[in-house]
Amino acid sequence: MLIDTYAGHHSTESAAAIHAYEMAVRALAEHRPGLGEALQMAIHMDPDFVAGHVLNGFSKIVLARPEFDTQIAANVDAAFAAAKTRDITASECALLQSLLIARDGKLLAAAQRLEDHLLIEPRDFLALKLAHALRFMGGDAKGMLRATSSVCHAYSEPIAASGFVWGCHAFALEEAGQFEDAERFGRMAVEREPSDAWGLHAVAHVFEMQNRFQEGIQWLDNARERWTHCHNFGGHVAWHLALFHIEQGDYEHALSIYDADILPNPSEDYRDIANATALLWRLGQFGVNVGSRWDALVDIAQRRVTDTKLLFASLHHLLSLLAGNKRQEAEQMLSHIIHTADEHQKDQSYVARHVAIDLARVMIGAAEKGEGIDIIRIAQSLPCLGGSHAQRDVFMRTLAVYALNTGDAGVFSQIMALRRTLKKEDRFASMLLAG
Repeated sequence: MLIDTYAGHHSTESAAAIHAYEMAVRALAEHRPGLGEALQMAIHMDPDFVAGHVLNGFSKIVLARPEFDTQIAANVDAAFAAAKTRDITASECALLQSLLIARDGKLLAAAQRLEDHLLIEPRDFLALKLAHALRFMGGDAKGMLRATSSVCHAYSEPIAASGFVWGCHAFALEEAGQFEDAERFGRMAVEREPSDAWGLHAVAHVFEMQNRFQEGIQWLDNARERWTHCHNFGGHVAWHLALFHIEQGDYEHALSIYDADILPNPSEDYRDIANATALLWRLGQFGVNVGSRWDALVDIAQRRVTDTKLLFASLHHLLSLLAGNKRQEAEQMLSHIIHTADEHQKDQSYVARHVAIDLARVMIGAAEKGEGIDIIRIAQSLPCLGGSHAQRDVFMRTLAVYALNTGDAGVFSQIMALRRTLKKEDRFASMLLAG
């Protein structure tokens, strides 16, 4: 079991419902299909299963799509109604309150509620996994590391869920630039829990940052059976594999991975979009002809012009619009990002004001030299968009190209220096520095 003692986490659910819920939590941990089906089974067996309704809501929160708002509200209502039928535990209370906060667009505060609970019950794996995801989406790498560090002592022995926890910790360490420890914990995670794609993925990040590209290819190729069935997370792992091939100049291999594993079919999931757009954008910067691959992404982006639920996603859609020469739609998206800045009670309003508006203006070309946009400040603020250093590098690259094209050698040098603080100079840096 991933959660050692269900009596401490759930109230009076039937054994069959708890078993179905355990299946759902494991599907979440392993990034595998089956989460929704297992939750439906658990709730069918016990309609007043509080944690089941809450996890159902969180499964939609992490998708960051406005069309799910009504369903999330229904999950919240169902969880509150269920909570009135029984004495809920501290774990259920923390989960429910966190979902309520996240529903209102406050992802970091929702994570904090779960982490407050972890101070009392550090082995509540689901609370940690959800807090980790919320911090990741909310762009708080320091908070992510703080959370995983605070519970590692509870998993020092190889108990249930320890491999998954070490995988989360490995990724948090990597994002903090602690590469040696990140690789060690990532390898421990995979050894303890071979199905832990997150730990596998954390080690791939280390290889990316340290330019250990051939090692990265071998690492992911040897583990292909572990990640190819990991729902859309498998596509993200494939993205890392494609990046390694790009760095070796093997663009055709990268495109074949794109077609087979990254976006074999059009997807509305922003995580799939981020993989696809960032890869094609990188290839375009190297002058690679990607054929008609942008077309499906442009179509999706046109349907998402008004969607600013998560600005990390919006800015990747903006890449598609620009690649498809959809200037009018790109300007419309910028207007919606500007409007998001007025929603002061939500995390994304801060992100819009602090980085997304100016970044979008630079990307579109609406910002001309001398207009007062501080490119260095934008680069320094990129982490609050969420995602990883590797994912946000597409925007760092865009800022570097912008600075180079405007002839501001000082700003260009500073951008490249910022990029080097975590990532060694790669093929892209060599290309720009060579002029």
